[in-house]
Amino acid sequence: MTRKIFEKSEYDTNTGEVIKSISITKKVKDVEHFVQTYCDDLGSLLKCSKGEIDLLVSIINMKFMEFDSNEIILNSFRRGEIATKTGMKLSSIYNLTNSLKKKNIIIDSKGRIFLNPKLFFYGSEIARLKMFSLSIDYSICDDCK
Repeated sequence: MTRKIFEKSEYDTNTGEVIKSISITKKVKDVEHFVQTYCDDLGSLLKCSKGEIDLLVSIINMKFMEFDSNEIILNSFRRGEIATKTGMKLSSIYNLTNSLKKKNIIIDSKGRIFLNPKLFFYGSEIARLKMFSLSIDYSICDDCK
């Protein structure tokens, strides 16, 4: 994969024709395999319980979301892994997931669940922008419990 890191063009002021163009590209490898956190909407996380934060941190640290889609894969095996690592009961994992859905930190779309791309994203910036359609009804609710 290559990424353009610099581009400069000189134009003829009379005709608008490009006289000289310089473009520098850099070969990159797996540059975007990390989870980004977006600070604009992190206020919603301040309203989370310790258990909800523990669940989010576990999902992120264990990379239980898919690259470039932010889809969270939480099958029974993975829920068990989270329960073991955090010391929570399995039933708590289900309850906390539902609570995070109510707060729009986790989005449920047609039976699939995603981390809200306005808060976290695992993948490229282009893929993140495409994911905003999932969070179009996004709002931080003050009375969510």
